[in-house]
Amino acid sequence: MADRIDPPLRDRRRAGLRAVVEAVAQASPITAGLARLYQDTHPPKSVADREAWEDRITEAVNKCSDNSVVEDITFEGASAALIEGIAKGCPDGFALPNLEFDDLLKMTASPTNAEDLQEALYLLQSFGLVRVTEWVNATRVAPTQSFYEAFDEQVMGWSTPRDGGRLAEIVLEAEGASAEELHQRTGWAPRRLNPALRWLADRLPDGHAYGEVHPDYVLYWIRCEPESKLHLKRIVQEYGHTSPGCV
Repeated sequence: MADRIDPPLRDRRRAGLRAVVEAVAQASPITAGLARLYQDTHPPKSVADREAWEDRITEAVNKCSDNSVVEDITFEGASAALIEGIAKGCPDGFALPNLEFDDLLKMTASPTNAEDLQEALYLLQSFGLVRVTEWVNATRVAPTQSFYEAFDEQVMGWSTPRDGGRLAEIVLEAEGASAEELHQRTGWAPRRLNPALRWLADRLPDGHAYGEVHPDYVLYWIRCEPESKLHLKRIVQEYGHTSPGCV
């Protein structure tokens, strides 16, 4: 699994000291000019750290072979902050519109205005990474399965495909398993478990992963029969904890 990419913390003491120095520099036209030059060539550490984080999340996502829809997109500024807010704000891993735009605006880690955030939101929607529902008094946002697969490894610290590989291992060992059993075996919260369940179900033949209406899980049972067993073994070989690509 790739290292988790956490957003940088703001060093308030360092930022405050810099603000004082820059304010003093504005007293003279000469020092003011030098201060502007210094700001261009030596951005605050918090800004530099944030830009480095945005570069890392963009690079990591663009390398994700299962998410060609996000190739060659740069995530920075409002879009990077929005991705972080959606990933951490989603409570259960369902693709349901349970996040309100106003709440996401408050949750974003870096300062951004509503117009920039809304533009970033529709950028993500245009690539199928979120669904946006306009209500009378609110805009609701739902992450899609593609969102989880693209961003969870970098923002949350776990890989949906690798988690799906682990679930396939358990299903093979148990010769079939319910979502509740998989929950007990892994100990994962629904926010982590459900995207992995959906990822695995999408790679099995029709009828071999099925569900009922359940408050906690996206499906009820995964079967292990001759046809699905072949698919499960291939998934374990490529994505399981003993596969060559798993660290």
